[in-house]
Amino acid sequence: MVATKGSKIKMNIYETIFLKPNESRMMSEAILYEGKTYSYGEIDGFVHQMSSVLAEKGVCKNSKVMLSTENPFNFLIEALAISKIGAVFFPFFSGSTVEQMDSIISRYDINYLITGDFVEKREKWEVVEPKLINGMGVLYRFSENIDPTLEDIELVLFTSGTTSIPKAVMLTFTNVYSNVVAISDYLQLQSSDKIL
Repeated sequence: MVATKGSKIKMNIYETIFLKPNESRMMSEAILYEGKTYSYGEIDGFVHQMSSVLAEKGVCKNSKVMLSTENPFNFLIEALAISKIGAVFFPFFSGSTVEQMDSIISRYDINYLITGDFVEKREKWEVVEPKLINGMGVLYRFSENIDPTLEDIELVLFTSGTTSIPKAVMLTFTNVYSNVVAISDYLQLQSSDKIL
């Protein structure tokens, strides 16, 4: 999908990509990763499976889910699944230390963490699901406090932290979408273009 000025803004990233797609789009190529091509339909299938497992394990609308996954394909599926549920995702550098993750989890009262692999045992880190779909990640639970003020927040990015502790920057879907539109306009993207 190419974003254009005046395009109707959807509720979240997942819905913008997959809401009411036509059959030919669902069969068309979405991603080429490690030599394998995945269609929009296949991606949607993985996202549906992942969001079902996450919801079954307690992830819900406005849950804060930190995502620290090294594999870009898994990251995409997990981020879209979090968006589909209506939870807020916090992408976090997968090379971070456990202490850095612990600090962010405490500071921002993170509800869940998805990592690519098990991390060393930490106090208060409850493993909820040791193997998400197709071996994608490990799900940990920390807090059941859901923050209703996050209603319009899609994701939270962190500053680099070069001058002090990284700070959280909350982005709404509209923030993300307007950036996509601006980049699409600048690059003069067409619906036939493929980017990642």
